[in-house]
Amino acid sequence: MPANLGYMSAMLYNQNNCASEVSTVTSKYEMEVGKDLCVMLGYDRDRCMGHLTAGGSVANIEAIWAGRNLKYFPLGLQEALLKDERLSGAKGYKVLFPQRGKEEQLISASQWELLNLDVDTILKMPSDVQALTGLAHHEFMEIMSKYLYESIGTQEFVRRHMLTQSPCIVVPSTLHISLAKAATILGLGRESLVCVAVEENSRMDPTELNRTLKEKLDKEIPVINVVAVTGTTEQSAVDPVTAIVDLREKFRTKGLNFSIHADAAWGGYFCSMLRTQPESSPMPTAKETGFVPEMYLSSYVHEQLSALHHCDTITVDPHKSGFCPYPGGAICYRDRRINSFLSITTKVLYYHGKMILGDVGIEGS
Repeated sequence: MPANLGYMSAMLYNQNNCASEVSTVTSKYEMEVGKDLCVMLGYDRDRCMGHLTAGGSVANIEAIWAGRNLKYFPLGLQEALLKDERLSGAKGYKVLFPQRGKEEQLISASQWELLNLDVDTILKMPSDVQALTGLAHHEFMEIMSKYLYESIGTQEFVRRHMLTQSPCIVVPSTLHISLAKAATILGLGRESLVCVAVEENSRMDPTELNRTLKEKLDKEIPVINVVAVTGTTEQSAVDPVTAIVDLREKFRTKGLNFSIHADAAWGGYFCSMLRTQPESSPMPTAKETGFVPEMYLSSYVHEQLSALHHCDTITVDPHKSGFCPYPGGAICYRDRRINSFLSITTKVLYYHGKMILGDVGIEGS
């Protein structure tokens, strides 16, 4: 009822949350809601960032988009360091190579090594290079626009780097159709979705996932994301997030690395059952009300939900277990810098607010 009343009241103002001039209150609320969802899912409040979408489908597409841009950023940066004199101060820039177990110069890396760096290593690259060169962020990104996958396009990027293997997205066979949409919209093609069989409980089979990842490693096929569905649409099954995290740790030192995305559109809100009620909460305690919960999470689901904070991106739908009216989806980022890899520079001037929501998501004016 509160959600419906809020929805009807807000419709009177027809706010556009992509531009804070016309949503002076609701843009602020959206950022607060995004942060609250992130914290509910277990993310660090000081590092995370989330925003609303029209639904889980849009959030899933955005997550794969972010994963794709992250995957290919190091290749573009290496080319820029070798070719652009304005980045000469960063030619000796070093990063940690999980395969080598030590830091080495980025320009010395092989193509395969660049495609399999840790997510956190990639996320700090822009700020590191800016510090070494003295460039402002917009100056650095202007230089990078001549080298990035999302700027020069698939054909030109593939030609420059002589890429012979198409990347893939590893998903359970219970995947939501929005992931297939993401693959086609991003130009990866539906064939880029590699489905892993599920076991008798309709959960992604860790043994099959291990076999799939080994096959990709042996053939040097880049893996953009591994997707864990946390509450499938048909079976309400929760994929083994802990096993996926463990397998990433195992394979990263062997040479295969990837982002982890959790499609928790259905199950994300059940993370609220993991948190103990703060002592300062104004709500009456169970002891005072006599309320005793009758439904509990299984130990398996509890363990998987508790591991969601290891995922790089998470989809969660307020219009499902959040009891909000349609449309209401959301995407949460473990590290707010991931979202910056989607920023599209526009010529529209925004005079209010640090975050321009129309710049960083799929939806916008």
